[in-house]
Amino acid sequence: MTETQLLNGMIKLLEKPESWTQYAPARKKTGESCAPFDSEAYCWCITGAACSVLPEGGVLLFSDIWNRFYEGSPEFYNDFHGRWHSHVLSRLKTIRDLIVSSSVRYASALDYHLAIGGSEPDE
Repeated sequence: MTETQLLNGMIKLLEKPESWTQYAPARKKTGESCAPFDSEAYCWCITGAACSVLPEGGVLLFSDIWNRFYEGSPEFYNDFHGRWHSHVLSRLKTIRDLIVSSSVRYASALDYHLAIGGSEPDE
């Protein structure tokens, strides 16, 4: 999965205001906190969306993408008092557009992992 594919998946997942949450990675329709990949997950925070789109390594990849453009954690940005769904969605689209216009991209999460010094996974 490319960085752009990850971001597009997150944008699609968080497209509607009711699909976004704060103070938990994800929530069920009842409002109860749950894991982002839970089958009953109904809404996600910004990093929960990354985990839902790419369960293996999505948060790590997204956090690195975020840190290339912004200081502070994406969780703090998501959960900041007064933050709105439109702010989060706009930020994700801005990051995606910056990556698309940039010459530095990784073809996949594995390419990124290898670029930062990770080792090839065992088969």
